[in-house]
Amino acid sequence: MKITSDACLFGGYAAEKIKSSGCVLDIGTGTGLLSLMIIQKNSVNIDALEIDQKAAHQASNNFKISKWRNQLNCINTSLQKYSQSCFIKYDFIICNPPFHHQKSKSLDLKKRVARHDVTLTMADLLYHVSLLLKQKGSFFIFIPFNSFQELVTYCEKYNLFINETISLKPNETKLPNRIICQIQHFKAKDQKKIILNHIQNNQLSEPAKSYVSEYYLNKL
Repeated sequence: MKITSDACLFGGYAAEKIKSSGCVLDIGTGTGLLSLMIIQKNSVNIDALEIDQKAAHQASNNFKISKWRNQLNCINTSLQKYSQSCFIKYDFIICNPPFHHQKSKSLDLKKRVARHDVTLTMADLLYHVSLLLKQKGSFFIFIPFNSFQELVTYCEKYNLFINETISLKPNETKLPNRIICQIQHFKAKDQKKIILNHIQNNQLSEPAKSYVSEYYLNKL
């Protein structure tokens, strides 16, 4: 599965924000990238959900060969099914969901599951997050910018609050195309809104590097 620099940026951001022990739920883990980034900096236990069988197998293998294997658990199931049988609540939930409404849906089913909201809608996601997240917990989500208003709608419906956003611009001349959000059950006194240039002068911007540089083998 393809690993993108913006997904790495999201993982680095989430790892920095967690900075504690506790239980983490990774929704749609794919290869397990986000879980592996977070576990490197935090003393947490992570349950990673993945609906695609092959992707779940790959994530499980990636977890097994890491030194954090005892803290990582990949589960091959959907969020909807998992939520029905889950009796714990999580300190942190992370998700880089398959929301690409504007893309062509003339793809095979596996690609559609990975890249579109054919198995997990925004409504489903926010509903189950509201059930699984602890009252003082944080949900971190990374979505296309044009999905933000839909996110706001369902946060309001399920009494969730967007307390921090980082709008990512592809470069200094373009409008934001992706957005990272921190969502909680309560409204923070100081809600933060940040705009970050992802690429500057044909390379990762300095703010972007600050989130990911520790994870790259070659110095950025």
